[in-house]
Amino acid sequence: MSIGVSVIIPCYNAAAYVKRCLDSFDFSYPNYELIFVDDCSSDHTVALLMQYIKKHKINAKVYQNRKNTGPGPARNYGIEHAKKEYLAFVDIDDTVDKDYFRAFSEAAKGGYGCIVFDAARVSGRRRKRLPMFLSNKVKNGVVDRKEALVYIRPSPFGKFYRSDMVKVNNIRFPDVMRGEDYAFGKAVAGLSDSIYYISRELYCYYDNAGSLVHRDELVNDRDRLKIYQYIYSKLKGRHLARELNEIYFFSVVFAIMNDRLSHGMPSRQCNCLYNVLTKEYIPDSKYVYSYHINFLIYFLLLKNRCFGILECILAIRNRK
Repeated sequence: MSIGVSVIIPCYNAAAYVKRCLDSFDFSYPNYELIFVDDCSSDHTVALLMQYIKKHKINAKVYQNRKNTGPGPARNYGIEHAKKEYLAFVDIDDTVDKDYFRAFSEAAKGGYGCIVFDAARVSGRRRKRLPMFLSNKVKNGVVDRKEALVYIRPSPFGKFYRSDMVKVNNIRFPDVMRGEDYAFGKAVAGLSDSIYYISRELYCYYDNAGSLVHRDELVNDRDRLKIYQYIYSKLKGRHLARELNEIYFFSVVFAIMNDRLSHGMPSRQCNCLYNVLTKEYIPDSKYVYSYHINFLIYFLLLKNRCFGILECILAIRNRK
């Protein structure tokens, strides 16, 4: 018998994307369920979902929030209602590969806590591979848990999660304006008993200018610290001190310094802020040289306090 998967899809004013998303699935797979959580859409998203479900006779349920909560709580609601052995998250404005379920079925026979696969990123007419590990060191097959924790790209898509692992450890998306996926992804990587990597593009992420990921005003230092505190609370006492330091550097130091440099903070103030942020968390070099080159360059410049060079790089990048 095939292994079951619950695909959780939060929706908000997504009428323009419903058909494209659902048409990408191969519904001949015998053991799936789709769980749509509509977050108070004001358009006809729900009506289109119901029409599609009825017309194509797919195994799906639609839940409607009474108030707008954001994608994190919507996904948490989906987790509570999921009944299959594995969970997956898909955004309604994205698509999956026709082999999405087939590739999952083959990998899931190993009973892995987390199955990771690559995606493609589409921006206009450009399509680019979006690897789910930020290091070329990670290869197909079983992945070392510590390496996965550091290098994993913690987007909710690009993974299948074993349901019992998520529910027993009470892993949920924390209540922050943005970055909840980072907290969830790192907690899963640290708590999974085994992780398996499929180096194939089984998901297509569309760079939608209206999505929350592009709303920089939603990001704040308090939430960045809350995200790290959530990760730490889940993983403390698991002999991951070095890995947690690395995560702190990228989830807090990297993000905050990136924001300050982008807004023109003087080098002297940047130096003082860097001293405060790294007072207790100093990353070592065990993992550094295996990052993809763009992260490695940024890491080394930041660690050596080359704030002027970083500011120039960010200015060039932001003009693209």
